Formats: sequence, C-alpha cells, structure tokens
Amino acid sequence: MPPSPKPLKGFFLKVVLWLPLAFAIWYYFSILLTTPLRWVVDLLLPAIAPSLFADVLQQGYLLEIVTRLHPVAAPGVPVPYPGASISFDINPLIYGYSYPLFTALATATPTEEGQKWWRWALGIGVLLLVQCWGICFDALKTAVINLGPQLRGQISPDDWPLDLIALGYQFGYLILPAVTPLVLWVGLFRDFVGSLAPALQERSA
Repeated sequence: MPPSPKPLKGFFLKVVLWLPLAFAIWYYFSILLTTPLRWVVDLLLPAIAPSLFADVLQQGYLLEIVTRLHPVAAPGVPVPYPGASISFDINPLIYGYSYPLFTALATATPTEEGQKWWRWALGIGVLLLVQCWGICFDALKTAVINLGPQLRGQISPDDWPLDLIALGYQFGYLILPAVTPLVLWVGLFRDFVGSLAPALQERSA
C-alpha cells in the first residue's frame, strides 16, 4: 500500500496558516528586533572599514549609518556644516523577512517542543548574521558607489573593489534571505524532512 500524502498536505497547510501571523509579529516588534542588529552592525562596520564608518545609530526600525566622509562643496556653493559627517539610513527589514519564513516552517514541523525551540533559536542566530551581511554590504554599496564620484577622493578604490561590493550586495539582497531559511529548516529538521520523502516520491510518480 503506498504511503499517504496527508503528512505533507498537513504540513504545508500549517505553514500557510502560520506565515501571516509570523510576519505580523515580526513587523509589530520590528523596532525591538532592530536593537540587537544595531549592536552587531556597530561592531562589524567599523571593524570592516574603520576609515569609512564611524557609528551606527537606531531611528525606530531604521539604522542610521554615520560615515567618516564629509560633504564636498559645489562650485560657488559653500558647505553648510563644515566638517560634518555624511550619514544615511538603511531599512533592515528588507533583509529580515527570512525570520517569519523560518519561524513558520519550524512552528509547523511536528517535532518535540523542546527540540523544536532550540533548533528554532539556533536558526534565528544564523539568520541574524545573514541579515547583518545584507546590511553591511548595503552600507558599503551606498558609501562607495551611490554617494557619487564627488566623494571618491575620500575613498581608496583599491581598498573597496566595486565588483566585489556589488556581488556581495546582490547576494545578500536576492539570495541569502530567501534561500537560507529553507536550508536551515532542511538541516535542522532533517528527521521530519526525511519522513516526508515517501509522500514526495508518490506525488512525483
């Protein structure tokens, strides 16, 4: 008798039901969740580029990146605040949708509760690093590429290859937030994933 596909259908139904709630909770607590991000990014950016970044501040759910770059006056137009540093905002939420996706997958997985939540916590820790990757490369892209050629004299192009920054940014924006939750779920809940194999084989037959 072939294995029943009901476990697979039941799992996907639970994921669909959990996703809106997980996204709502994640968005509602976005300001609170940004605080540990600020701590980590504030350690990473000045360490990665000490001559480029000075500080990371939090404005609500946004991160304000304070650079060591200074405004350059246009011909005939004085700089309004001489010596002021250039800063810009980054929205970390665009790199954080992996949290509710992984949470919905983990919550829907029928695993013993103690095991489930330590695996979930481990996955969230990895996703925090993934989100920091996206934020750091976004900051590098904005500071080195987007701010314009008038500031290039304050940045050494040899220290920050534009192709490497663009590749790291695209990887952190397009690939990591979408793929990492699925990879983590398969790796951390491989016992349940293995139990779904018969149902998957039956559906593909």
